[in-house]
Amino acid sequence: MEDIYYNTLLYDLYGDLLTDKQKDIFRKHYLEDASLNEIAYEHGCTKQAVHTIIKRTKKILTDYEDRLYLVKKHIDNKKKLEDISLKLSELPIGEEEKAYLISRLKEMFL
Repeated sequence: MEDIYYNTLLYDLYGDLLTDKQKDIFRKHYLEDASLNEIAYEHGCTKQAVHTIIKRTKKILTDYEDRLYLVKKHIDNKKKLEDISLKLSELPIGEEEKAYLISRLKEMFL
């Protein structure tokens, strides 16, 4: 799995459990694609300090995932939804019905 995608999912699901500083630095690095130098300048610290915070924050988020499996469940549900959607596309029903069923499935799975 792509590292950025996985880290983004970790942040989306567990980010509220981080400190404000951890959230800000992690978000800027992974979601806004800011460099370590840019973040260090904004926070008035060194590039190494930013790197350490990102590394520790990633460890914290990974530890939550190791206990709760929310990212794994999300990915599994997304795969199930894709499989069901594929099967629905093969059914001899109208496009409106298919769209309705898929939207209801998304509500249930995601």
